[in-house]
Amino acid sequence: MADENENSAPSVQDCWKAMQHGSKMIKLDVNRKGHHKKTFVLDKEMTEIRYEPSKKNSRFKIDKMTEIQFGDSVKDLFQGFLKKHSLENCISIKFGNNGGSAALNVVAESREVADFWIRGLQKLIINRGNLEKEDKENRDQWLVEAFEKFDKNKDGSLGLKEVQRLVEALNVSMSPSQVKKKFKEVNTDGDAALNKDEFATFFKTISTRKEIVDLMKQNSSNGAHMNEDDFHYFVTNVQGMPNASREYCLDMILTHEPTETGKRRHELGIDGLTSYLKSPEGDIFDPAHDKIYQDMTHPLTHYYIASSHNTYLLQDQLRGQSSVDAYINALKKGCRCVELDCWDGDNGEPIVYHGHTLTSKILFKDVIEAVNRYAFEVSE
Repeated sequence: MADENENSAPSVQDCWKAMQHGSKMIKLDVNRKGHHKKTFVLDKEMTEIRYEPSKKNSRFKIDKMTEIQFGDSVKDLFQGFLKKHSLENCISIKFGNNGGSAALNVVAESREVADFWIRGLQKLIINRGNLEKEDKENRDQWLVEAFEKFDKNKDGSLGLKEVQRLVEALNVSMSPSQVKKKFKEVNTDGDAALNKDEFATFFKTISTRKEIVDLMKQNSSNGAHMNEDDFHYFVTNVQGMPNASREYCLDMILTHEPTETGKRRHELGIDGLTSYLKSPEGDIFDPAHDKIYQDMTHPLTHYYIASSHNTYLLQDQLRGQSSVDAYINALKKGCRCVELDCWDGDNGEPIVYHGHTLTSKILFKDVIEAVNRYAFEVSE
């Protein structure tokens, strides 16, 4: 990339966010006889990019990319475009071995857009395997230390009851029956005890959640752990706490990161992030609201709140139509408690309808957008 002032440059998370939002760029055909304007998008999991519109397979896996070329290294390749476009906007994405046997060549609308894609893709390529490496080094060492602490007789194995106590000590919420089931699944020796490797596999199986791994990859600059800057970005931009100080973020890292290496480096690994998100500090509920300060000595009728049942329905609750307008109408009439009957919809998109009936379905996101807009138009 052109000369870059690190202090003014956008964070890599901002680059990824811009890439996920999509950018219009000119795609050069392989035969270089034509070019077309496409919208390029980085997927939510940050595993591939795609372009639209397209009549063929237009997806490109990040793990197949070998190099991102720009500047003087692509001057000859984009020679025919330099009369109308700046060289700073030209990018060549290489695939395959030995510098890339195939390439995706694009021209961004501006240097800023080009910089987003160059920096974002370079970081994703560098980050490949970082989480697995971190898992093998830092995480395994921490689990071995925990294992040895609970291996009272030092025989290199833990029985079911010892594993149950260790799971509880590591702050993993599981019922004894669930622990027993997973214990049997990883106990490959069949000797009613887990060795260190089996316990590491056991713990990762029960504690690692894909959605939290995705959050780590999306918000950490190296894909494996969050440093102070990464975590501050995550708390202020993703968790919606714009006033969170860096001191608060460091305190959270030191509180929730279980490994000594992570604490020393002021870094939050996958288990530390999981601990934070499951703690009161990571809860969407503000603990300050847990304290009752109102006068609760009046009769129940003094605390009446206008509420709505099956708010989404315009007609009967077996075959009736569901509508966002029903929420808007209720809120405009002063309703302060509405019902959202939420279900899994197609493609993972949550929907609202009267379950197991013939009522029509509406999108959850449309409902909450309407509630956000009209909730306090009448009510205070």
